[in-house]
Parts: sequence; C-alpha cells; structure tokens
Amino acid sequence: FNMIIPKERVMPLKEKFLHMRRIIQGELADQFAKIIEFYDPHHFLNYCSLRDNIIFGDSLTGDYDTGKLPENKVFMNFIRDNGLEQPLTELGYAIALRTVNLLKDIGEDEFFFQGSPMKADQLSMFTKLLDEWKSDKPLQRHQKDLFLLALRYIPGRHTIIDLPKGLGEKIVAARHRFLKEIMGVDIDACFESASQLREHGSLVPLQLFVEEKNFVAFCPTEYLYRHSLKDNILFGGTIKETPEAERLYIAAIEAFSREGLLDEVLEIGLDFEVGSKGDRLSGGQKQKVAIARALLKDTPILIMDEATASLDNQSQAMIQKLVEIRFKGNKTIIAVIHRLDMTPAYDRIIVLKAGTILEQGTYDELMARKGAFYELVQKH
Repeated sequence: FNMIIPKERVMPLKEKFLHMRRIIQGELADQFAKIIEFYDPHHFLNYCSLRDNIIFGDSLTGDYDTGKLPENKVFMNFIRDNGLEQPLTELGYAIALRTVNLLKDIGEDEFFFQGSPMKADQLSMFTKLLDEWKSDKPLQRHQKDLFLLALRYIPGRHTIIDLPKGLGEKIVAARHRFLKEIMGVDIDACFESASQLREHGSLVPLQLFVEEKNFVAFCPTEYLYRHSLKDNILFGGTIKETPEAERLYIAAIEAFSREGLLDEVLEIGLDFEVGSKGDRLSGGQKQKVAIARALLKDTPILIMDEATASLDNQSQAMIQKLVEIRFKGNKTIIAVIHRLDMTPAYDRIIVLKAGTILEQGTYDELMARKGAFYELVQKH
C-alpha cells in the first residue's frame, strides 16, 4: 500500500483501486473521518501542505513539485496575480524565525523538527538567512527559500506557528481559479459527477477526465499516479496515526478482501523495493519478512530470538497461534522470549539468569514449584 505504482501497471487495475477508495468514502467514511481529512475542493485542508491546498492535484511530469515551483513562471505569475506571494513569504519568515529561535541550541535532531516544515539539516542555512535578512539586504534566493518553507507548511501538523487569519480562505479562492484558469479543470463538476457515479454503482471516470493529460486534480474519479496506493485509497491528509487507525486499516482490508480486491495488491507488494539492508522498512516489517522467510523454508527446527519483539499485538498473536496449533508436534521450536504470556504454549521452559540455568520444566510444573519462574509471572 505504500508503493508508488508505475502508471502502466495501474491502468488495468485502476477501477479496482478506485473501488477501494469508494469503500473508504462510503461504508467506512464515518469511521475514517476521525483519522483522515478527505479532499474537499471547498474547504481549506489543515492536514495537507499549502502547496497541495493551492494546486489541489499533481502533475505527471513533476512540473508542480514543491521544489520546482519558484522557477515555474506560470505558477509564480498566478501567485503574484492573486496576492499570495507576499503573505506566503512573510509566513515562511515567521516559521523560520520561530523554528531557529526555539531549536538553534538543540542541534539537528529530526525528532525536534516534527512541528515545523523546516528540516533539521536546514537549520544552519535558515539561521544564516535570518542574520542576513536583519542586515536589510534580503536576497532573491532568501525569498525563494522562505516561500518554499511556507509551501511545505501543514497547519495541522506543524504546530510551531498558527496559520495567519484569512490566509486559508484566500488560498481556497485561489485554488478554484488555478484549477479552472491554469489547468482547465472544473473541480465542482468532477465532484458532482463522482457523487452521481457512486449512486449508480459505476466507477468509470467521465470522458472529460479520461483523455491524456499532464495534470491530475484531486478528483474522486481520478487516480493520482505520483502518489502511493495508500494515498490514493484514503484520498486525503492523515490527521493522526493511532491504535484506532490500525484497527480501521484492518477493517478496510477486510472490506477489500470481501470485494475480492486484495490479490493484485499483494502481488504488487512483493515488488516493493526495501532499500539497502531494508532501510525502507520499519523494525516490525523487517521482523515480519524474516519470519515469513523462515516459515517458507519449512525447516524441522526453528530458532527464534525475540522474533516478535517489534511486532504489534495482533501480529504477535498470529505468530503465537502458529506455534500453538500448526507447528505443535510438527517442529522443534527453540525460542528466546521475555513475554511470559507466550510461555504456556511451549513444552519445556528453561529459566536463565546470567548464563546459568535456574530451573526448567513445563509451565504447570514451574508454577507449582513457585520458584524463579513463578515469581516472574507474579510480577507481571
């Protein structure tokens, strides 16, 4: 779901992916509204960047990537004509000033920059920029840097500063002019038609939006080719990632599976590039891949050293179920574990301390003995 899928591979599956989006925005809409701010052309989006709020879409060629916008003459002329260049530059200056003042003595640790659109490795550059700005000699490149900082600003996440009053409404008004005058997209017609299509159970995009083009608006009937499959399905900005979000994702996957939509996704997922030594995977994902690899080999002896330590509770429960039901009597499993609730499934428990065996036996034997193992269980 985190893959950006090549366009040629999307095309034969596009209607299925859009159907996944329809499930999220239909039967699961009320639940997902707590964690996703769905794209709405008439509202300012607090969990999307100012860039996304303005252009409300993406270009297939990358012409409207954030970093390229200061050099995009069409875009910059539009920004100036709509009176947005100065307020956005001033917002960028305010963000830079607040971030530098708060974090200049902390150092370049990404953790402390989560509330700002400024990256940790940009701190020294913006510190120097502000010093030069105070000398009343602002350079053109300084204005570009501050303008870019504002375009990357996500009000709902970057809480280091508030969005200036009235700027959100001004951006929404400019959004409609940008889509209609610059991109030739009637976004209202797109959303209205998408609503009618949903009512009739159809997922076929309107002919108006089918022809080849370089810009794709945030329209319900459009697939965003430069976004991940997850972004396409959720079709909005993420408000928060919580345990509740994990539960909702599971509910969504169950709905997709019920509709027969998961086989292609699983096949695509196998092509995901994990990076050097798996650096694009989380700790839990690495453990899942390692466990899957070990299980596929189907060896008679399986040695696991804290094999599920980085997994969520549901994934740990699934692995434990395999141990208790499918593998019992079929494999020899030697496991190093610290979660005592997993111990009853094993035929023999060996309690170690500083390299020395304190006691061993079945779960019931050790509990009856009321020794070291019993004390550990009682403490937990």
